[in-house]
Amino acid sequence: MEAKLLEQRTSGSEPSKLPYQLIRKITNDFDKGRILGSGGFGTVYK
Repeated sequence: MEAKLLEQRTSGSEPSKLPYQLIRKITNDFDKGRILGSGGFGTVYK
């Protein structure tokens, strides 16, 4: 279900808002081991 929600919200051309709890879950609570990189716009997680 969460994958379907994420797919629906990211399939358009407009920026989307994801619920904070979903972001925490898909980043494993912002686990530092999942960081791909960071820069001027923030941190990118895998």
